[in-house]
Amino acid sequence: MPTIVIGNLSTGGTGKTPHTEYLIDILQNAGIRLAVLSRGYGRKTKGFVLADHNSTAHSIGDEPFQIHSKFPNTPLAVCEDRLTGISKLKEATNAQLVLLDDAFQHRKLRGACNILLTTYDQPFWKDFILPTGNLRDNKFEKRRADIILVTKSPKDLSILEQTEITTFINPEPYQQVFFSALEYGIPVQLSGKLVALEKIRNVIGFAGIAHYEPFEQQLAKNFTLKKFKSFPDHYIFSQSDIESLAGECGKFGLPETALITTEKDAMRLKVLKGLPQVPVFYVPVKVRILNRENQFTQLLLEWLTKN
Repeated sequence: MPTIVIGNLSTGGTGKTPHTEYLIDILQNAGIRLAVLSRGYGRKTKGFVLADHNSTAHSIGDEPFQIHSKFPNTPLAVCEDRLTGISKLKEATNAQLVLLDDAFQHRKLRGACNILLTTYDQPFWKDFILPTGNLRDNKFEKRRADIILVTKSPKDLSILEQTEITTFINPEPYQQVFFSALEYGIPVQLSGKLVALEKIRNVIGFAGIAHYEPFEQQLAKNFTLKKFKSFPDHYIFSQSDIESLAGECGKFGLPETALITTEKDAMRLKVLKGLPQVPVFYVPVKVRILNRENQFTQLLLEWLTKN
């Protein structure tokens, strides 16, 4: 079964989930029948689990649940052993291709196309192996990538700076380097008393993701950010956590103040019952390839056809 592998050399925070969603859009628009396979980090289950309408962040993990929520008709499964997962997906679906989220370190697997993600602010060539830095793999393993994608880049990143960064990467002749930026959407209300977004004056931001700083900056740019609280990556929120944050909202007046979090965090909040009446919003996010989006799509489809 042909596969596309998305991954990184660091411990996380490179934007694998929104880039996976971006690729799903590209491949489905090209008429390719695909399935998605992830490890399902942070889930409470083990082994192969095929997502269905009963799935939650607890059963398949927050990131796979986010993908499944957006693409419910695209087969998605989680499995620690990617080869087992691919085999079972082949039996259970009519997919022509499997898209693997976070499998760059799965050496048993050889992808038809390997996409390596690294962030603009903390690129792998400036980082170090754990515990000194955040790398979980050696820098020279970049050689296994077909596409190197510099993520979370400024939207107005100049061609000159892109060229300079590409020089630092020093790609092999068979490798292509692209740059992408995150685009934050209009906040969506998740729970609490319904209130129009334009009536929100103050926000209490919170996030349980790696490298939350860009999200905090985005909130400060668009709202009066009264407070921001960070939690560990993949943090499982409790009722008391949300009630404590809701208490902060009460200091600034309701309903003019709301809680606001990331899309990934919202997946874990959905399993909580009886959230307080304080409005809770999340900010959806999507990916945009800078300057050469058509070339990226064409290159990806050409590689798939070849392999």
